[in-house]
Amino acid sequence: MITRFERSIHGAIERVIALASPEKAIRRQFERRIFEFGYDAANPGRARQIKASGLFNAASENLQNNRDRVKMMWEVRDLVQNYSFVKSILLKEAMYVCGKIQYQANTGDPQVDSAIEDYWQQWCENCDITGRHVFRQLIQLCHMSMRRDGDFGFILVAQGPDLKLQCVEGDRIGNPNQAGLAEANYFGGVKVNELGQILFYRIFTRNIHGQYLDPTEVPPDSFVHYFDPLRSDQYRGITAFDTAIPHARDLYELLQMEKMAVKWASAQTGIITKQDPSIPDWKTGDATTNKGTPAEVIEAGKLLRLLPGEQVTPFPAANRPSPTFQGFVQALVREMANGLNLPYSFVWDMSVLGGATARLETSQTQRAFARHQNLLVEQVLNRIKNAVLTRAVAFKIIPPVPTYRVGKWQFPAHITADVGYQTQADLAMLSSGLKTRSDIYGEMGLDFEDQSRILAREIQFYQRLAAETGVPIELLTQTLPNASLMLSQMQQAMGATASGRLAPQLAPEPSASG
Repeated sequence: MITRFERSIHGAIERVIALASPEKAIRRQFERRIFEFGYDAANPGRARQIKASGLFNAASENLQNNRDRVKMMWEVRDLVQNYSFVKSILLKEAMYVCGKIQYQANTGDPQVDSAIEDYWQQWCENCDITGRHVFRQLIQLCHMSMRRDGDFGFILVAQGPDLKLQCVEGDRIGNPNQAGLAEANYFGGVKVNELGQILFYRIFTRNIHGQYLDPTEVPPDSFVHYFDPLRSDQYRGITAFDTAIPHARDLYELLQMEKMAVKWASAQTGIITKQDPSIPDWKTGDATTNKGTPAEVIEAGKLLRLLPGEQVTPFPAANRPSPTFQGFVQALVREMANGLNLPYSFVWDMSVLGGATARLETSQTQRAFARHQNLLVEQVLNRIKNAVLTRAVAFKIIPPVPTYRVGKWQFPAHITADVGYQTQADLAMLSSGLKTRSDIYGEMGLDFEDQSRILAREIQFYQRLAAETGVPIELLTQTLPNASLMLSQMQQAMGATASGRLAPQLAPEPSASG
């Protein structure tokens, strides 16, 4: 890299050549441009500054990054606690990413599937080692903590035939107060070997005074670590708000200042000035700042008295906040949304959208959520599910079939900007064979098998009701336009035996009196 001294010497030589022969100086400049073939971003010249230092080739897990990771964690926690906008982003993400979680076994044996799903549902209601939360709530806390702090963890604790989940927030993975201490192959609570394989996680407890005590080394097979790395060398996650923190803090403070200015201007009822100098002076207020500067306390309906020569120039409250300021706020929000990989309309204002633009924005949002759902499945859900079911098989709670771990996860319904448009599109793709009913039910956040059973029970109910009242099925529901004809044809085709099996279904249910 060329130093500043070398650059100054080179510039002086070029100026001397230009004085002696301007034509030769121009030719040298042209030839140098031809043979440079460089990146403008790496060679900005005087057009702009380039932020380069000795850490340009530093590892992702270095001491400075480790300290910055902890600082940003505290900063985002403060913003979530005090700034509704940042808090709402976390809550909305959790609602759409993992507001509903359902596991569907697919072993190939319906009876085994039912046994596994029943056991899993029972486990989900008692999975928290503290006994406070169900599995769905734990996963939502897990996702919000990962996005806020950078990472989150679960310790798998064996208690008899069950496994319990012990939550570990990001600041308890390693001691954040020792972020600057160097230890070979130790990265903020994660110890690795020479090959980069994790040996253990060092987990601390945190008391009510904020002290980190009693470190425990948890092996990787007993710890579920959830984080979203940007570099392959990362072992600790960075808050998702890393690039949004400056904008969020500035926006929070600007809004507070703007509100104070409007409140001050709105609190002034009027001004009294003194024209006769013989009238004794009066005090305008006793309030002072920390440095002793006279100040006025904001009070509703206040009447100011000014001394001769004093004048109050109020801010134009009627014009605040101005359209220019609101545009500036929107620019900051867009910067934050880009850093979070979320559309502006989702995090701030959907009223500006319409038609195809709304569908595009919701599609981008859904893909961002699908990415987090895939990360949850790969890093958290499958690991926990496999460990729980394996232990249940070992204790002979569920059948030991080879495919006991095969299944899929069902998440909340997809975001839809135009329900009518999406419904017509789904029906068209279903009729053309490009989509299955299972796909459509999945996008609606529903289980195909469960919904099919519900539909079958509804049809059976209509059959019994039609037989009981004598009203054709076609008049009871418009979804079965040819039901009576189809039932008649089935009875004729299957003969007396089929009619005997069908008769109990068509007969009305017995009354309570017998």
